[in-house]
Amino acid sequence: MKLTFRLRFRTQPGQSLLISGNHELLGGGEMTKAIPLQFLNEEFWQVSISFPADAANAPLTILYFSKLDGSQIADWGRDRF
Repeated sequence: MKLTFRLRFRTQPGQSLLISGNHELLGGGEMTKAIPLQFLNEEFWQVSISFPADAANAPLTILYFSKLDGSQIADWGRDRF
């Protein structure tokens, strides 16, 4: 099962966006293992990840965050399901 995560977000030069989550392919909740999103255009960033078929049986939580000059800023609010 392939999931594409697409986020509308305008960034500054040098800024990057990452995604983390409770699945091991998303870093298992560890920010140091988060997956970078790729710049798609001026409005969107995205990443596609292939999950095993059995991943559909468990809830998936994700959290986006940005990095700029070594600092990390987590998306506000609760994790997304």
